[in-house]
Amino acid sequence: MPCVCALLADMTATTCPCLENLEYLSLDFAGQTQIELEAKWAPQTPAFLTARKLARVKLLDTPLASLFLPWAQLTDLDMRPFHTSAAQSFDALRQCTAAVRICVATGCWSANESAPSAPHLLPHLEQLYLTFTDETCPPGDAENENMAPLLRGLTLPALKDLKLYTIGYGWPEQIHSDFIDFLRRAPHIATLKFYTDFDAVALRDILAVTPSLRELTLNSCSNAMGDPVIEYLTYDPNDIQAPSVPQLRILQIDHVSSGWNIDPTKLQAMIESRWSGYLQGLTEDKRTQVSPWEKVVLRTRQRARETLWLPFCARVAELKHFGLDISIS
Repeated sequence: MPCVCALLADMTATTCPCLENLEYLSLDFAGQTQIELEAKWAPQTPAFLTARKLARVKLLDTPLASLFLPWAQLTDLDMRPFHTSAAQSFDALRQCTAAVRICVATGCWSANESAPSAPHLLPHLEQLYLTFTDETCPPGDAENENMAPLLRGLTLPALKDLKLYTIGYGWPEQIHSDFIDFLRRAPHIATLKFYTDFDAVALRDILAVTPSLRELTLNSCSNAMGDPVIEYLTYDPNDIQAPSVPQLRILQIDHVSSGWNIDPTKLQAMIESRWSGYLQGLTEDKRTQVSPWEKVVLRTRQRARETLWLPFCARVAELKHFGLDISIS
């Protein structure tokens, strides 16, 4: 079978085809050699610009510098570029003004690279799955952990589903501030999934600017679920202030490492405060201020076997018996 590079080379100059019926494009350069992937060698073809119906694109290990795509008409983009700078990845993203779903892995910028002067609007984007990764500047290199240009560079008013993967990279104050501003420009987020090294105070700040949140998932976020978050999510019907994140229905925590310093008594109080069995005993005006849990999943590995957690585990068994979809392992 001809390699991807060879196929693209056959689509240049006078051999450029008209791809008028092409709706889905998948390019995978994973099997190409290092020499073939050099930007100077990779063929540049205008063929895909003839694909007026092209809406879905998947790019794996693909050097973006050699591609000419009708970014503005794409509705679904899955992109894991290779030998591509963060600036090149962002230049492609900002053009995807019709996109509804984007899944992208991108490198970080160097510390001295600045953000766009004004954010670019992607008015239809509802799902964004964002992974920061960089083969040339691995996690731990503080000079190359700059995520600000992307966070400052996009406005996503229709965004509902956000997944952010930054495990191994830091979460300095400036990045946190930029992320909070990013969320403020996306007021309809209903689902958040994190693989990120921030603490409980940072997560509380995030929850404070996502009032429409319905589902929260924390994977390997060892410091994120602490007292500041637990207390923030505990519903007190006697508090004159409006409850926090009132539409939250699904909470999933997968804590794979040791050191989960959580008071199980406070965690239990938080869970029970949003349990339908408790809410049903309140007056209607108090009961309807928060949504009852639909699902609670706690994966804590060895913590569930420690003596301190035994009463909590027993209560989980009772809540499950009473109909709550809850589990701890």
